[in-house]
Amino acid sequence: MVARSPRVTIGLPTYNRAPMLERAVTSALSQDFGDLELIISDNASTDPTRELCESFAARDSRVRYLRQPRNRGLHENFKAALTAARGELFMWLCDDDWLDPSYVRKCAPGCRCLGIFRI
Repeated sequence: MVARSPRVTIGLPTYNRAPMLERAVTSALSQDFGDLELIISDNASTDPTRELCESFAARDSRVRYLRQPRNRGLHENFKAALTAARGELFMWLCDDDWLDPSYVRKCAPGCRCLGIFRI
């Protein structure tokens, strides 16, 4: 059986931002639009980012954690998140930002909001 792709992918690139990352991830997973996946692309962080991300991924099947084997630079880390996306729609979330619980639901149906685009 092939798993169905989510409607929306949220790409969250990060590097050494564990103290702020938890809020961003929690806000993405708290969306009232459930048909989504969250891809966290970690650019070989040296702080507790890895442990935090692995914990989220273990608790929620919508989280996909990608850890770069070495720091590949900002552009390549963003590209890794986008390349791994399975959703029809995509949006970025910064590791120090957060979303209102209805943000994705309000934007996804017509893909009219800034920040969500078709891939």
